[in-house]
Amino acid sequence: MNDGNFDLLRTLIAVAESPNFRAAADRLGLSQPAVTLKMQQLEDLHPVPVFMAEGRRKVLTRYGRDLYQRAKAGTARLDQEIENLKRLYASAKHLQLRIGGRLDVLRYVVQWLEFDGKIELIDCSSDEAVERLQRHEIDMAITYQRPDSTTLYAKPLFRSHVLLRVHEKWVGRRKGNLFEDPEFLKTTPCILYRPEGHLLRDVLRPLKIDISELDIKFVSESWSLIQSLIDEGAGYSALPFYVTGHSDQVKEVEIPPGISPPYEFYAVYEMGMRKMEAFKPLLSFRKLKGL
Repeated sequence: MNDGNFDLLRTLIAVAESPNFRAAADRLGLSQPAVTLKMQQLEDLHPVPVFMAEGRRKVLTRYGRDLYQRAKAGTARLDQEIENLKRLYASAKHLQLRIGGRLDVLRYVVQWLEFDGKIELIDCSSDEAVERLQRHEIDMAITYQRPDSTTLYAKPLFRSHVLLRVHEKWVGRRKGNLFEDPEFLKTTPCILYRPEGHLLRDVLRPLKIDISELDIKFVSESWSLIQSLIDEGAGYSALPFYVTGHSDQVKEVEIPPGISPPYEFYAVYEMGMRKMEAFKPLLSFRKLKGL
C-alpha cells in the first residue's frame, strides 16, 4: 500500500464513523471539500461504487462497508505494529547496532560504548563505511574522513597519535630516540603499511630518508598483522596508538605531532538517530571522552 492509498483509507474510516462528511472533516482537521475530493479519488481506484446517494446524503455501498471493515482492521493492526516498534526503540536491549570501519579502530572504540543491545562490527575502509551508511546497510561509521553531507552527523571521537614500535632484540644498546637515528631506521628490518608507507614516510621526511632506502621485509594492509609481526621480532613499523600488541618485549616511541600529525576520528551517523532514546547514551560517548 502506498502512502496515498493509506491516507484515503484513513479518510474513509473517518467518514464511515461520522454522521456526515462535515463531521468527518472536523475529525480529520480538514475542510469538507478536501474530504469529498479524497472520497472521489478513492472511488476512482475501485471497480465498483464505494458510495451511493440516499436522498441528499452519501452513504456506503455494501462494497464500501466491506472496504471500511478491512481498512479498519488493517489500520488497527498497523497501529499496533507501530506501537510495538516504538516500544522496541525505546530500549536498546532488543536492538542491534551495526558499526562499520577498520577493525582495529572498531575494537578500540567498542569497549567504551554505552549500548545495551547487540553490536555487530563490520570491517571495511573509511570510504566504504560511509557509502554503506548512506545505503542504510550499517547504522554508524567510524572514520577519519569527515563526510560532506547534510544528512549525516560527524561527531569527533579521538585523535590517533603515531607510535614507532620495535621488538627489543633490534634495539640492543641504542640510546636516544629511535626515530631520530638514521642508521637504525635504514639497517633494521621494517614493515610497511601499504607500499606507500605513509606513516613511516612522515617519520623519515625530517631525516631526508627515502622509503627505498629501508630494509623492507613485509608490506601489509592490516595493522593487526603488522603488530603481530613486530611482536614476533620481524622488524619495526609506525602504527596508530589504538593498534594493540601482545608482547612485553616490544618497545615503543611516540612520534611528535609536528612530525606525524594525528588523525581525527569521527563517529558518523544519520541525524535522526540523535532523537531516538535507545541511542542517546551511546551517542554521548562519555566513556570514550573520559580516557
